[in-house]
Amino acid sequence: GPLPVSIGSMRPSTHHCAAGFTSTVHEPVTRQQLAPRTAQEEQVARYTRVRSSGRKAYVRLATSLGALNLELHADLVPRTVENFVT
Repeated sequence: GPLPVSIGSMRPSTHHCAAGFTSTVHEPVTRQQLAPRTAQEEQVARYTRVRSSGRKAYVRLATSLGALNLELHADLVPRTVENFVT
């Protein structure tokens, strides 16, 4: 049977297939292609994966007084951790 799909997980297509079917100007296209993801969609997908993994990030800062080990909660605030690390 058909797979359940949530509305939020559907990505738009390039609409070339529909244009090729209904237009005499466009070249016929028989395969549907997904539209490329925007940078924001890529970020959301990456942060969702990080959150669902439940993992933490660890950083060691080397100072003149010695090493400082930090535990970063990437599972709770992935964007903040990415900004800190990069």
